[in-house]
Amino acid sequence: MASSSKGKKKSVDTSKIAQVEDQMANLTVSPSDSIRAANNNDVPSAFQLPPQYQPRAARVNEPPIYDGTPGTLANFITHAKICINVDCSPFVNEISKICFLCSFMLGHAFSWAQPFLDVR
Repeated sequence: MASSSKGKKKSVDTSKIAQVEDQMANLTVSPSDSIRAANNNDVPSAFQLPPQYQPRAARVNEPPIYDGTPGTLANFITHAKICINVDCSPFVNEISKICFLCSFMLGHAFSWAQPFLDVR
C-alpha cells in the first residue's frame, strides 16, 4: 500500500509541473504585441499610445556674411564652427563644409576663396 501512495503522489507532482509549464508558456507574450494592439486603428484614439519621442536637432543661426573686413574674421569662424558642429548631417565631406562657408562670403573674402573652389 505504501508503494501505491508514492506512485499517486508522483503523478500529482507531474500534473502540477505540467500545469506550471502551461502557465509559463502563456506568459511569453511579447510586449511589442501589446503595444501594436494598443496602437491598432480600431482602438479609440483616447486609448492609443503616444508616438515614439524623436529628439529634434538644435537650431542655430547661420554664420554672418563675411566680406573680408579686418577684425570680423574671428567672429565669422566661431559662428561657422558652431553651425558645422551642431548639425553636421548635411556635410558629407570637407568640400561640402568649405562650399557652405564660402556661400557666406562676399567681396574681397569671396574673391580670395574663389580660386580654391575653381580647382575642385
